[in-house]
Amino acid sequence: MIENKNINNENIENENINNESINNENINNENIENENMTDCHPSMCGNCGLECSMAQVLNTDGNKEFVVVKFKGQRTDVFINYKNIKLFNGDYAIVTSEIGFDAGQIIHTFKSSEESAEKKYNRKINKTIVRKGYQKDIEKLYLNREEEKIIIEKIGIISLSYGLDIKLIDVEWQFDKHKLGIFFTAPQRVDFRELVKDLARQFKTRIELRQISPRDEIAKFGNSIGTCGRTICCNTFLNDYGKVGLEHSKIQQLSHSALKLNGNCMKLKCCVGFEYDFYKKELESYPSIHSTIIKSKVEYKLNKIDVLKEEVTLYNVNEKMLQVMNKLDFNKLLKGAKVIQNQPETTEDVIVEEDIIIE
Repeated sequence: MIENKNINNENIENENINNESINNENINNENIENENMTDCHPSMCGNCGLECSMAQVLNTDGNKEFVVVKFKGQRTDVFINYKNIKLFNGDYAIVTSEIGFDAGQIIHTFKSSEESAEKKYNRKINKTIVRKGYQKDIEKLYLNREEEKIIIEKIGIISLSYGLDIKLIDVEWQFDKHKLGIFFTAPQRVDFRELVKDLARQFKTRIELRQISPRDEIAKFGNSIGTCGRTICCNTFLNDYGKVGLEHSKIQQLSHSALKLNGNCMKLKCCVGFEYDFYKKELESYPSIHSTIIKSKVEYKLNKIDVLKEEVTLYNVNEKMLQVMNKLDFNKLLKGAKVIQNQPETTEDVIVEEDIIIE
């Protein structure tokens, strides 16, 4: 009886050993899968031959979770949270990049179909969230930023040795240091192929030289206060400048003074375009400014239109005096009147210069 008992104990021990082996094998498999998932990129999906949760999410037609991440210089990008990691605004996240990995701060999360998200942000979204950032990642980001200050001085000295007429604005290490972005302004296009080769040799990484416009210099690397007394829009929420032209200011009857119309970047303020669509739609129900209105042998000149108050100011040519009239009375005046529309002067749109990327 004692021998049988010992045999049973041995069997139980062997069974436990086998179970431990299976568990260890499963753990190893999970580690391998996690390792693969870390290096996964949606653009490569299907090439690795693995059936992972990422492939399932990317091939699902339903809603996915998207995360907007902010990087240095007010730069933002949108990523897919295919792992469904619990993330909150203000958290840091490690994300995929064109080459390697980057890190930034989360400013917004939302659920949407891929088609809707791409239409909203007007770009192909194929980058993903790798994992949530830890304290050590934040410390590494801080060290990168400190190192960038030294690199700016070095690049300034090197560019002077090549005799290049450029103004160095900032540099940015990618989180894993697989890429170094260099931002500058210049009065004209600059040939810096030799400079790129020299920098690549010195810093042993991929160099991305980006010539930016004066508007981007203020927007991405400044922290300015506008004439309204608040932080300028492009430093806070505005990512797409769009078109801003003299027509936008003219239709709103704003001052023609450059000092009042120009922002800190010395170009037309972005906020000039915010209410343009509203004014344009409302003014369609009025004759153009300085039009002539003749009724009952009385001639009027349309001097001013106040869209918000729904009032017009007319100059009575016969009596040589100004008259203020609300929209209802003005519409009554227009009935049966002869209106000679004033032909507005054409103005050319001022288009924001596009970034020039040279690698």
